[in-house]
Amino acid sequence: MRIAVLSDAHGNLPALETVLHRIQEEDIDSIYHLGDMIGIGPFPAECLDLWSRTPRSISLMGNHDSFLVDGLPDPLPKTISPGEVDHHRWVFSTINPSLKRVVRTWPLSLVKQIGDLRVMFLHYALNKMRRGYLPYIEDPDPSSLDKLFEDVEADIIFYGHDHRESDITGRARYLNPGSLGCHSEAIARYIILEIDEDSEYRVTRCMVPYDDYSVFEELETRKVPDRETILRCFFPR
Repeated sequence: MRIAVLSDAHGNLPALETVLHRIQEEDIDSIYHLGDMIGIGPFPAECLDLWSRTPRSISLMGNHDSFLVDGLPDPLPKTISPGEVDHHRWVFSTINPSLKRVVRTWPLSLVKQIGDLRVMFLHYALNKMRRGYLPYIEDPDPSSLDKLFEDVEADIIFYGHDHRESDITGRARYLNPGSLGCHSEAIARYIILEIDEDSEYRVTRCMVPYDDYSVFEELETRKVPDRETILRCFFPR
């Protein structure tokens, strides 16, 4: 069993295209995306369309994806600025209702039993109502992740949301591939999980360079709201 895991594509079509092309050259049984396919980047509709046409692809719901399905929170939390509101509304306006119906089917979490291994996929730790996510941990360590995912029974937990890649072992092994679409360099990141017949497994981190010119060009051409903040926070150069 060979599984590819990526997360937080965030509307970055060239990064997603590059990684999917690379993955499809390999012997992969399934491809998981851990949420936030849309938001931030200038290609939300194109990313959703490409992903919906990708064989063996499975997506989890992220917070940006849930805004598309459920709308923005009301009342808005103080953490969401007016610029972000305009940005989300722009994202929503670009997406065909048929793609919105596809996103609505994405689960918040998914567990897969592979031999003796129990593997969990989710965007981030869910709150008690299972309608949103717990507060973000700035500098995770084994004990903080054990507490964050205390309600999750799994040997391996794949999560995203935090755009930094990490591999931390506590009660479970916590693997974050890092954001595919938001990075200080034009490098798309993902993980390959290989599991053999004896439930022994191997984790391989992969990095693929891509051409990010169109990301910057289309942020301006499409006049993506809040693009100055996006460039400063998510694509620092």
